[in-house]
Amino acid sequence: MTSSIDDTKVAALLGAEEIDPALLIEMLLPVLWLSRVKAFEGNSSVEGSMVLHHAYEQLGIASHVYTVTLSIMNPTNDRSAEYGRPDPRWNDGILDGHCVLWLPQSGRMIDATVEQFSAAPDSASAPVVGRLAGSNSSAWASPEGGLAAGTWIDVLGAVGPMHYELTDLEYRDLVTSSLTLEDNERYQRAGVNLASRALTLLRVGPVAERVRTVPYPQLHALLDAVDNAEFVVEPTGDFFFTVRDGDIEHSLRLDAIPLAASDAVMSRYPEDRALRPGPDLVKETLSDVATDARVLSSATPATGGGDVPVVLFEPRAAVGMRSRSFGTREAQAEGIIMAGFRRFLPDSTAAPRLQSWSVRRTPEGLELWDEGGIWARAELSIDDEWVAAAEAHRVVRVVYGVFVGVRIPRGRVSYTDADREAELLHARRSGIVAVAEVPWVGGRKASRSRWRLWNRRAASGRTGRGML
Repeated sequence: MTSSIDDTKVAALLGAEEIDPALLIEMLLPVLWLSRVKAFEGNSSVEGSMVLHHAYEQLGIASHVYTVTLSIMNPTNDRSAEYGRPDPRWNDGILDGHCVLWLPQSGRMIDATVEQFSAAPDSASAPVVGRLAGSNSSAWASPEGGLAAGTWIDVLGAVGPMHYELTDLEYRDLVTSSLTLEDNERYQRAGVNLASRALTLLRVGPVAERVRTVPYPQLHALLDAVDNAEFVVEPTGDFFFTVRDGDIEHSLRLDAIPLAASDAVMSRYPEDRALRPGPDLVKETLSDVATDARVLSSATPATGGGDVPVVLFEPRAAVGMRSRSFGTREAQAEGIIMAGFRRFLPDSTAAPRLQSWSVRRTPEGLELWDEGGIWARAELSIDDEWVAAAEAHRVVRVVYGVFVGVRIPRGRVSYTDADREAELLHARRSGIVAVAEVPWVGGRKASRSRWRLWNRRAASGRTGRGML
């Protein structure tokens, strides 16, 4: 069976401005892959999942390949067609079963090959993209993003519901652990080529402006590296970008470009940073305490809720760290987490209280200190309401990370409160945000009148948001 996806659907996806930018990126890769698939074969779910796994990894998006069972219900006769099997196995190099991808940073599942099944073409438009629905386990996901056996995902197709369920734990690594080195290298090469093709589309015009709001440091670093680079596609399908190093030009595959190495520096403002960072720039970035910041007189849902005042510190550049286990991490966030902050995941509970730390007011703005020295410094104006809230609570919730909704992304004229909240939530899902509650030592005490003003507004539910 051939795929129903073609280049017109790729163009339609890129032009759909109502689609969330993170979802656009996640959908683009399987749509691009399907646009080049001539026919589904016996191992198509393995082929698709593994190629997409390496493509997502190249862009800094974590993914896991899982075996599943799939039930497609026909509402006209209340009968379901069953695919995959609860005990998948290999038969002469062909998987007797079905597999999909799980993206822990967004909580989405990707099934790029559902159209291979006879009941599927009328029940969904490939690829199938769904969010977690539930689980037979009390703990459906680990902190690293892994899913528990029995997790299920329901997707409503055009004709009827589709029910995916993970197989038992013993089959967790059946696909990835059973591939030959030759097969895995082939899938990896195809994944890098797929990611390269995606970048040539994501770097252009309005699409690039939207993509720049998504908190994937590795993706931003690669976009910076290939921003204006020419590319050639060889008959084998291999992409090569022309990257300049001074007066010298290099023709490189995407995974050979220096920014795709284990450490990569990205800046929201490329004029402030070279396109090809070396160890000196990484060291400079890690030692730079200058940040941009924003304050809120009371916490919003994205910042953890409650009435405690919030300050968001956003470093001006990121140092991406790639890991096979955890996907992309950001080195500055990892450092402050090691020092006592908590990773601010979507399901995080109360932020830790760090009594040895402090948020201090300076004539220019705010600083974040621990007992050993300064971690962040920001120049900003602070309104009386926020100061009164900090004085009243004597504690400030600190949110720290490179995509926390402080700066307006490059190419955007305006950035609404909803945009800022969405950016922070995406970054939290990506695991690159840290949080803690830190004593407020001020620098200038709030006046009695300002304290009374804050209390009156808090009591009436009108504390507002002192956004800067």
